[in-house]
Amino acid sequence: KQWYQRRVAITAGGSMIPYIEWARQNDIDVLVLNTNESRQCYKGSETPVTHAITAFKDHISPLPDNIKIFIVAHSYGGVVAQKLAQKFSGQFSKKVVAIALTDSVHFGNFAVTANIPIRNYVSSSEVLDTLLHEQDNYEVLSSGTREHPWTSDFAKLSIFAWFYDFLPSTDDSDDQTQHMP
Repeated sequence: KQWYQRRVAITAGGSMIPYIEWARQNDIDVLVLNTNESRQCYKGSETPVTHAITAFKDHISPLPDNIKIFIVAHSYGGVVAQKLAQKFSGQFSKKVVAIALTDSVHFGNFAVTANIPIRNYVSSSEVLDTLLHEQDNYEVLSSGTREHPWTSDFAKLSIFAWFYDFLPSTDDSDDQTQHMP
């Protein structure tokens, strides 16, 4: 019963659909990984990390460096993103523009590993975007909710605004935007 209630909460408010809609409105291609649903019966998807590594190798690595990627990683997804940054360090730093973590449970110095802008929006009773502290050269901000499963939903408008700052301006005449095949 507890799993069912939690699943409903995540489905109702933790959906990636608003993120996908924002990306599409800004002419950004989307690749969604649910590393929590990795399956041992699929080669390369035995664990959350191997699933993400396989997806990175198959779908991200072949892309030219001018295709820029934003990552939103919730909870253990922060560990998965950190492992990708370590495994594909050169490619990762060239292709990933920014990482928004939501209540990440990663360990160690993520910012130095990735060498790109990172924010972690954590469970907190403080108002959204309140700077709680800095950690390893990245900001830890309030997500605006105390509830772990809701952090991605509550932080989405702040994450959109932050990601928007990294998009090329629409008046750039030399914009060479490319899309995933």
